[in-house]
Amino acid sequence: MEWSNSPRAPIAALVVLGVAGCVPRHYATAAVELRRETDEVARGVVEAGSPPIPRSDDSLDDEFELSAFVALVLERSPELLALAHEVRSIVEDARAEGALPEPSLYVEVWNAPLTRPYALRQADMIMVGVSQSLPAPGVRTARMNARIAEARAALADLRDLEQELTERATTLYVDYVEATLEVRALDLHSTLVERMREAASARMAAGGGLGTVAQVESEAAMVARARVRADSKRARASVEINTLLGRAADAPLGPPGAAERASTDVAPESIDARAIASRGAARAARLRTDAAASRARAARYEARRPSFMFSVAWFQQPRAPAGVGGMVTMSLPWLSRGPMAREASARESAARADADALAAERTAVGVARAALVSVETLEAELTSLREGSIVAIERRLQAMPNAYLAGSVDLLDWIDAARQLLEAHLDEASTVADLGRAVAELERALGVRVGDAPVEVQP
Repeated sequence: MEWSNSPRAPIAALVVLGVAGCVPRHYATAAVELRRETDEVARGVVEAGSPPIPRSDDSLDDEFELSAFVALVLERSPELLALAHEVRSIVEDARAEGALPEPSLYVEVWNAPLTRPYALRQADMIMVGVSQSLPAPGVRTARMNARIAEARAALADLRDLEQELTERATTLYVDYVEATLEVRALDLHSTLVERMREAASARMAAGGGLGTVAQVESEAAMVARARVRADSKRARASVEINTLLGRAADAPLGPPGAAERASTDVAPESIDARAIASRGAARAARLRTDAAASRARAARYEARRPSFMFSVAWFQQPRAPAGVGGMVTMSLPWLSRGPMAREASARESAARADADALAAERTAVGVARAALVSVETLEAELTSLREGSIVAIERRLQAMPNAYLAGSVDLLDWIDAARQLLEAHLDEASTVADLGRAVAELERALGVRVGDAPVEVQP
């Protein structure tokens, strides 16, 4: 199609280019919503490019509360900040996908003198024009929808990272709690050993043998070695916690806060649906199937619909009035095997994404089910340990001092009972930590909190 000397031609062409370059309207709403969701999840990120504003961590010096620790970890996480920027980058890519390719400006000179190509006045024609390509109808929207789905998948990845960081922080917290409980158990055992030493010294003064005192000294040495190991374990947990927060390695941490953990209150019949709906990795995989489906749709449009290119130009011939011209070209995708092959490849990619999503959902369900069983088992074990074994051993120990002074029991019996209590308390510390880790795993699997605090620290 060509025309000349028509003032309406360039105006019509510019109108076509302007309308075709508009981004689909629903992009703006999607972009704003995605930005809002990103800011909500990445709690410390308010504006792109601005670092998170850390809260004061002075509260950790007095009493080490899990909720405050987790909040600080999320606020100071560079991983969350990086992923938030990635989400926003994909959102801007979506806008780019929805826009037209950039127009081109071209200048043509026809039949200029070979010896003097710069002598433009002697050329047969000079042409200046603008061209604009138009992808096949529907391609831009499909590609934009694919990038928006990918942005939502990245946002789900961000939520999964938040859940992962929460689990990591909780695990470090229960490591610190376990070491603290071990130190308390060893301190209690040291107190019992000191009472044994006093009682043995009293019996020795009354004519008892020196062997009993030696037995007590050996037990005290064993406790001292165990206390060194427990202190080292707590120091290591403290260093890892401070490193995660970006604090100095030797920054002080207070004792873990005492808190009763709420009941898990997770119905087994609802755990599958909650795991699929709330686990960030499962949601991200499902959203990527939407992106793959949109890309397959775009490939189908490219294989079955033609693309166009419009151009409008001003030209000047010597000794002739200036004029304008235009051209429209159309692709013929039906004459090439390439577009059909790309469509088939996109369909296979979409099918793979759907299979990956199904695998991710099954993994999430499996992890949630196993974590729930672990939590329920450890809760029962901890209750039995505290209300059964520890209570029985404590009752036995209460009568030991008087019985020993009366000569009705041997010192070895007293030491054996004290060791049983120590082992029960160390077992309690290990069970409490295992329960905390199991609850953290369950919370990540479900994507929600299932208790006020994952462990219980008794004074």
